[in-house]
Amino acid sequence: MRRTMSQYYQCIAKKASIIVILILFLFGAFPARAMVPSDPDYPQQAALWQQINAPAAWDRTIGSPRVVVAIIDSGADTWHEDLEQNIWTNPKEIAGNDVDDDHNGYVDDVHGWNFVENNNDVRTSVLTPDNSDAGSVDHGTLLAGLIGAAGNDGLDGVGLNWRVSIMPLRAINNDGTGSYTDVARAVDYAVNNGASVISMSFVGNVSDPVLRQSLLRAYKKGVVVVAAAGNHDGQTSGDLKTHPAFPACFTDNGAGNSQWMLTVGSVDSHDQISRFSNYGSCVSLVAPGENIYSTERYAPQFGYNNTFGGPWQGTSFATPLVAGAAALIKSLHPSFTAAQIIPLLLSSADSIAAHNPTLSAVDWGAGRLNVGQALTAAAVMDPTVPIDGVLYFHDAHSVSSINLLSQSQHAVLSLSDATIVAVAADPWPSSDLSDAVALLIQRGNYFYIHIITTAGALLKEFPLPVHPSAQVSIKKIRLLPDQSGGLGLSVLEQYDKRSDKTTFSEFDSTGTRIEQISLAGSVLDWQVDASSGSVITAQLKNKKLTIEEIPLGGGVPVVFTRTNILSASPLAVGSFLGGFVDSVQAALAVQTSAGWQQLIVDVQSGTFRTDQIAAPPKGMQWFLATVQPAGSITQALLRFSPLGGAMPVVDGRANTVATLLLHAFKGTID
Repeated sequence: MRRTMSQYYQCIAKKASIIVILILFLFGAFPARAMVPSDPDYPQQAALWQQINAPAAWDRTIGSPRVVVAIIDSGADTWHEDLEQNIWTNPKEIAGNDVDDDHNGYVDDVHGWNFVENNNDVRTSVLTPDNSDAGSVDHGTLLAGLIGAAGNDGLDGVGLNWRVSIMPLRAINNDGTGSYTDVARAVDYAVNNGASVISMSFVGNVSDPVLRQSLLRAYKKGVVVVAAAGNHDGQTSGDLKTHPAFPACFTDNGAGNSQWMLTVGSVDSHDQISRFSNYGSCVSLVAPGENIYSTERYAPQFGYNNTFGGPWQGTSFATPLVAGAAALIKSLHPSFTAAQIIPLLLSSADSIAAHNPTLSAVDWGAGRLNVGQALTAAAVMDPTVPIDGVLYFHDAHSVSSINLLSQSQHAVLSLSDATIVAVAADPWPSSDLSDAVALLIQRGNYFYIHIITTAGALLKEFPLPVHPSAQVSIKKIRLLPDQSGGLGLSVLEQYDKRSDKTTFSEFDSTGTRIEQISLAGSVLDWQVDASSGSVITAQLKNKKLTIEEIPLGGGVPVVFTRTNILSASPLAVGSFLGGFVDSVQAALAVQTSAGWQQLIVDVQSGTFRTDQIAAPPKGMQWFLATVQPAGSITQALLRFSPLGGAMPVVDGRANTVATLLLHAFKGTID
């Protein structure tokens, strides 16, 4: 039976040295049953599409012929009835005139190029039975069907993209062999002829710098590159750290993925790593690779009798699912590049830790593909919904900013004669401080408030009458506008280990202390509320969260408590619920025994709201910033990480109103 084969395929490279490329097949014969949607063979695919949440993605987009996906493989059946309407056509080439009309170096490349036989016939040949392998002959057509078999056309099954442009590039022989040289040429062709995504379902056991550079060039030009992790035959462990495969491990920088390309492993229908799948630090994420049904090469006169079939299995078939997901995102946002699409796919993946207790998180990367969640996140990344605000971050001697509207980073200031302890930017545009940033700096044993413009120019500097010691730490500052709207007031936090007491001191613009309040214990975080002239603090001790609003200048503190809190994020303060309460609220992400919640508290009234939210990625703490969606009367919360990636902007009811893609940054945001 040609679907029950288990074989690796070797090739001889057309270079001075011999390089082995292994095309990925590991076939089984397991039945699949599922519900029937519109396409007649969808019942055999339904479990697959449901596992990766494809129906939710299709609610938002079914793809676009403007998105070109290059499949570098053994070719594809471009005459297949369920594929032909989604096959890429070179708009600048005139078919059959033996002229290179578009001057790209390839004559009559109407639907792609054959780099094996060096001609324009990208259909997988069935005319070389002596060395052909049936799996190789079907392979490229199977991949094409998973990415883009037409939907709702009354034929066979459906691809992840019902509408797309598939560019078949033949760089693998019918016996499963190929060369890095041909693959690198195919990559360059794909990029130069408009591909947005490149899918590669093969591996070799030797690295090749020429291929790596061609793939890196593709990424730099915005193309999403997706590669299979590869299958192992049981003779090796399958751990890519000890037995690397390529191009799969071009992503590995020695400490995990550098995320410039995606390497895909396989899971079964229960999200367990497939017994044949390679795993380890090269893997970016996983996708279903078992019980796969798709379009097949059709040539009944040569024994290829089916237009659709399966089940197939292998990381080969997990790979086009990720490539297809990238294409769906591209159809929703044509301007998105790999640098935006890759973080979306990784950040939206589902954890499979519970299903793989004997493996570690590094073995499967970000998790199992969830294309529905990726499209949900992409859908709210609407460039017409700008977010106002700038975040400032610092290290010991410099300050930089992230503009949330343009998502660009800028160097603001460098200080060589002082250590920067903390930074505060004024959130209140009604005062002159809207164009000011305050730095708490230390020179020797003396502390200063150093106020600059947002461009880094010095406005004012004055000393503070504070004296740290081994027992007293100077931690953070915040700004308040003064009554005249001038350069304002500064609030400083100090913690004394001996008395276990936190003190908040208010200074005027000359450095004179005008107010001081104390609080027992250390604080998780604190902010100031300019409208009430209060300090709002959050403390967490013995699973008890205490949020306290303490008026500056006298007055009775107001306290809110909540128990069974295992951990909590830093604090944000703003007007997050416009119709819910009238005053300023405190916001945190908190972990309880029931999971993570977004907690919004109006301390004055004691009113609060909780909404379930997803847990932060493993090893990451929530950081919150208050931002203002343009045209909105209420503020929103940005949940961000110094690691960068897709950062959700949520309203007071935990609904995502936008998503920002921020690059990783080095430093501290106070």
